[in-house]
Amino acid sequence: MIKKTLLYIFLLPFSFVSSIEPPSVLCSHRYETENLSSNAYYAEGTDAMYKFIYKNISWECGGGSHQGTVELTFIIDEVGGIWNIKVRESVAPCLDEEIIKAIKQMPNWVPATIDGINVCSDVFISVRFRLGYKETVVKK
Repeated sequence: MIKKTLLYIFLLPFSFVSSIEPPSVLCSHRYETENLSSNAYYAEGTDAMYKFIYKNISWECGGGSHQGTVELTFIIDEVGGIWNIKVRESVAPCLDEEIIKAIKQMPNWVPATIDGINVCSDVFISVRFRLGYKETVVKK
């Protein structure tokens, strides 16, 4: 247990270097949602997660002129790090890039668990863009 903890402490600074795949030490296996005791989640809640994303994207890339839903998947590792962000459904390439950039800036999530033990899991989110939405986000 101590060796594993020390290994996490050693690898944690490197977990933000790449967004491709987590080190196999952290994610030797990813669990399906139905096998989890609790899913991974953004610590401040879903509403705060979306506020964070909308606040940290550049609306100049066309956020006010595109409408639709961007669907993404990514991995949350055993310490809450975000990895392997992939766009499953796109609205516009520049918005995809902006959302990925915002997700990379997020603080660590609360990892999924099985019987109280942190595990790696896949996360799926949808980010919706509506024409005229920029103004309501900026005013709040």
